[in-house]
Amino acid sequence: MNNLKLVLPKDTYFLGEKQKYGSIVYIRRCYLALIELIEESRHGPNDPAYSGCTITGTPGIGKTFFALFLFFYIRNKYPSATIIWRADQATCYQFSPDGKVKKGDRYQFQNALHDRNNFYLVDAQVLEEQKAYMLHFTSPKKERSNEAVKSPGFTTYFMPIWDQEEIFTLWSEVFKDKKDSSGQEFSLQVVKDLLNKWGPIPRSVLAKWNDTTYQNQYIGLVEKVDLEKCMDSINHDGMPKGDSISGKLIHLDVDSSFTNMKYRFATNELASNLIDEYESKTRNSIRNFIVCGRDFPETASFRGHLFEDYSHRKLCKGGSFKVRCLMENVVTEITEKDIIERKNSIYTTLEDIREDCYNRPKSKSNISVDSFVYKDDNTLDLYQITISTNHGIKVHGLREIRNFLGKHRVINVYFVVPSMIFKSYPFQDYQTVRGKKMKKLPKWIDNITQYALEIDMQGSEQCKRRADSVDLSIKKAKYNSNN
Repeated sequence: MNNLKLVLPKDTYFLGEKQKYGSIVYIRRCYLALIELIEESRHGPNDPAYSGCTITGTPGIGKTFFALFLFFYIRNKYPSATIIWRADQATCYQFSPDGKVKKGDRYQFQNALHDRNNFYLVDAQVLEEQKAYMLHFTSPKKERSNEAVKSPGFTTYFMPIWDQEEIFTLWSEVFKDKKDSSGQEFSLQVVKDLLNKWGPIPRSVLAKWNDTTYQNQYIGLVEKVDLEKCMDSINHDGMPKGDSISGKLIHLDVDSSFTNMKYRFATNELASNLIDEYESKTRNSIRNFIVCGRDFPETASFRGHLFEDYSHRKLCKGGSFKVRCLMENVVTEITEKDIIERKNSIYTTLEDIREDCYNRPKSKSNISVDSFVYKDDNTLDLYQITISTNHGIKVHGLREIRNFLGKHRVINVYFVVPSMIFKSYPFQDYQTVRGKKMKKLPKWIDNITQYALEIDMQGSEQCKRRADSVDLSIKKAKYNSNN
């Protein structure tokens, strides 16, 4: 967060709603980037957002507050435009250039809505097509979409979830000195504990921090989740159905373009809890579930998250693993790497990491790897867990770890991959923060060696039979859902 905020005058509130909207909008970094993207994409009839766009994302991240900030932007950038804000099914507000405000239903404002130079902002309601520029803010629910979103020149952009820095900043600004009814302080440690549970969603971590009923839902949600049904419930749009998509268990992971996303579990802790629950209920290894879902690409991000947690467990426990040195345009031999069992260490900042432990970050927003081990022999082993054959290394995150631990270490980067892609896994590019191939590499990159490390997903014959059984049940459910 930029520590920037939009503040209304004293005793003035957005749409006059003190409790609902208040008088302050904290300006996230993505707000300005999204506005720039919208403006660049609406110049002409062939542009993707010429007539409007939907802004969607994980519930609880504050899409309404982005809408309020966008309202402020429009009023200043386009002072001659009329703005119609639809707040609920029956209520609209019309803001005229002369400063007058009218309240009514949308049928009273048809003249303004038929003018392309005006703006129509719809918050958490079904959008109907208008000539005014349409800005639709909604959670990913199909029932709030209609023919308007299918028209040419109307597109969808995804708002990313918050990062930990943004959560900490908002906590410090608004919640730091608060106490619950029993006198418990809303301390930084409480924030960290809630982040581990829910992920960086301000509604769950900040706004509902002292709502005991809400916080107690977590255990019940985890116990209710049926992984097989969850995977099957993903429809043709990649949309999980049910309570899990409420933003509590499943998040939308958005890329830097705001145009692509994938679904993933909210936190590493959640993925681990779901694995424990699945194995306890079914007496099946999660490995079988991961393997049998490989034929359904729409569930790849979920399987990737489960594979990540499964791999962390294997690496932390130690053992003998097959590895291949990765070199450009060179076929290399398979060798064995022995890894000793190490204590699992979850850290928030690099100051919290421990020597000769299996170090995992709570948040990966500013780091290039999933885990690492540094030893007193001057060796740094970095692990990047992936089910993709294209997973570049961001140099910025490597530099942070290298500078913190000392610049003269021997650095090994291990791409931890499942059996089916291990033998063919290629050398990976080094990338910029934005994910582009870095053209000019720093000299110290020459001291890094890349490897592929295999996580055995084949298993025993018994495991294979169980996997086939799970595979069949998922395929049957898949067939039933399509008929």
